[in-house]
Amino acid sequence: MRVLRLTWFLIFLILISSCNSKLSSYPYKAEYLEAQDFRLKSIYGREVSLGEYLGEKPVLILFWTTWCPYCRSALIDLKEKREYLSDKGIEVLAINIGESPQKVINLVERIGFNFEVLLDRDSKVSDSYGLLGVLTCIIINRLGRIVFNGNRFSIAKLKELNLEE
Repeated sequence: MRVLRLTWFLIFLILISSCNSKLSSYPYKAEYLEAQDFRLKSIYGREVSLGEYLGEKPVLILFWTTWCPYCRSALIDLKEKREYLSDKGIEVLAINIGESPQKVINLVERIGFNFEVLLDRDSKVSDSYGLLGVLTCIIINRLGRIVFNGNRFSIAKLKELNLEE
């Protein structure tokens, strides 16, 4: 019985250390890591890359899906804050993960988004950012460094960040 407990304890330790090493390797865990550049098509076929904005303005990226109720709520909230963000010179890119263009377009037109909506059909961009789930908000400063990564975005949090560096 004692050997069995020791074996289970060792397995537990191995699993914990394995999970911690995997999580710490995700790019968003380290503050000020360089953002991964990407090139995606918008829902209307325009090709957009993160590099277009770097050096020019900070970028708020939201990774989302149509089936996520929290995502829809956050996107509606973002729509209301869009003017404020635009006045502050912040570009907004809403990246849908893995869904068909028509499904995304239906939601965008129903709600009336006023920001760029991109399609990550094969999830390569979301994978490159180490996403663990949706909704994920990433804020990238003017120099292309990730200064925020989380599941909630607020104007108060935005004011705390140094987006000029």
